[in-house]
Amino acid sequence: MSRPHLALALFVLLITVPPACGQPTARPMPPVPAEVAWRTGPLVVFSAGGAGGDNTVAEALSMMRDRSGVPLTVQSVAWCRMGGPGQNVSDHSAQLAAAAKVADSVRRLRARWPDANVVLVGYSAGTRVVLAAAEALPAGSVDRIILLGAGVSCGYDLRPALHASRGGIDSFFCETDPVLSHAESWWGTCDGPKTATAGRVGFQYPCAKSECAAYSGLRQYHWTPAMGGYGGHFTWVCPTFLGQLFAAIQSPPPPAR
Repeated sequence: MSRPHLALALFVLLITVPPACGQPTARPMPPVPAEVAWRTGPLVVFSAGGAGGDNTVAEALSMMRDRSGVPLTVQSVAWCRMGGPGQNVSDHSAQLAAAAKVADSVRRLRARWPDANVVLVGYSAGTRVVLAAAEALPAGSVDRIILLGAGVSCGYDLRPALHASRGGIDSFFCETDPVLSHAESWWGTCDGPKTATAGRVGFQYPCAKSECAAYSGLRQYHWTPAMGGYGGHFTWVCPTFLGQLFAAIQSPPPPAR
């Protein structure tokens, strides 16, 4: 098994989500449809960081690219304009303005390289930026969306973003996340509601699981020690996890089995 596929295999986990947001009980990761094929063109990653202006994910991916020689373009998405993280969490206009720029960049990229592979990665509050960007794009415009410790509400409607992503959405969460717990209490979520964040309890389904075909492309992963770190918000920027993420980004979503 190749290194990228080994990393992807590590992500095939059972998730157990607290019932706070009505998430289904433990279930295996749903497979990606077999018809989702990896494109043959260049691989481009847009990465939006947290509310403190953090761009650790983009920097780490760029460093690993330089060391490995993998042909990968990483575009860091700068969106924070306030002095403190709480102000940036509530700065919805800045989030949406950055999302519009990402969406425009993806459109121009698609016009020039129709066969490019486009991956959107959002960490913490940056997940609001990449989701809003996907929502502004036509169906199948991006190939994967990856959400790390999402700062949006657990009830966030993912259907528009799923419509734009050929390979669905991979969302990583951990209920023992003190940063998101604090944010929920003091500032609310990045999309506004003062409720539990998806990065702490997972995304809820907007309908009965059996009736919600639009959510078939959502894959959620609860933190485990194999991912690295100790759980919590900074697990998603620890070297072990970012190494797995770098390997996984280079491969298409796993085929149906």
